Order: sequence, then structure tokens, then C-alpha cells
Amino acid sequence: MLERIIVGAGCFWGVEAAFGSLAGIVQTQTGYAGGWIAQPSYEDVCAGSTGHAEVVELHVDPAIISFNELLTHFWAMLEPPASPDPQYRAIIICSNAAQLELALASKLAQPQLVDYFVEFGLDLPFYPAEEYHQQCYRKWRDRFERRSKAV
Repeated sequence: MLERIIVGAGCFWGVEAAFGSLAGIVQTQTGYAGGWIAQPSYEDVCAGSTGHAEVVELHVDPAIISFNELLTHFWAMLEPPASPDPQYRAIIICSNAAQLELALASKLAQPQLVDYFVEFGLDLPFYPAEEYHQQCYRKWRDRFERRSKAV
């Protein structure tokens, strides 16, 4: 049975690409969560009027990748100092209390992130992003690779 978790750690394009490349991640979908407006648009989120973060919904096969392994990848993705832009904040939204307990304990075990604020939530609403924000790395891989080689 698949598990679901929602994570945010900056621009959802990069987060989706990073997690989507892991064995055991069956499906990814970019979207918005953690705010107070239903069905926000990208423009609304960018304007800062919704409270939402850019996030990625992950459907995970726990027989292939454990929740703790997934968290290890999440912590490695964070680069203090955190972005001051709330749409890019670090956030973990768990589907159940057991996941939340593991996520909180895992954060406490990250001494390098002691001063890094991470928002935790339980079963908060997820709103899918517009289609043009889905699977961007896969759609535009050439553009991403050209940029990384140019730097």
C-alpha cells in the first residue's frame, strides 16, 4: 500500500525533480499547501496573499524506500539559511500521526538544522498546481542541463 506525504523545500520544480528520481517514489505532483485560501493559483501564491507554500505531493512505496530514508533526503535538500519568501518555506505535511511523530523526531536528530524552522502539519489540504508546473524537469531537461553546465 502506498503512503502519501507532502513536502516543501524551495521551488517545487527542483523538489519534484529531486524526489521523483528516487526509487520508491511512485508519483509526484506539484501544488500548494499550508495556507488559508482554497484553490489558489500560482499568481496568488507568488503575491503572498494565500499563506501557501510551493510543495510536492509524494506517493511512496514503503517496500522500496522507508519514511526515514525519505526524510534523510529531505534534510539533505535544505540549505540554511532558509529563504525569507514564505512560499519557499520548508514544510512537511504528514498523512497520519505515526508519520508526524517520525518526522518530528527526525528533525530533532539534525544538529545542523537546529536553528532552521520547518513547519509540520497533519493531513492539511493540498491543491495541485497548474499543469505547466507539473514534471518541469522532465519536460525541460535540456534547459536545466544547459544552465547547470554554463555555471
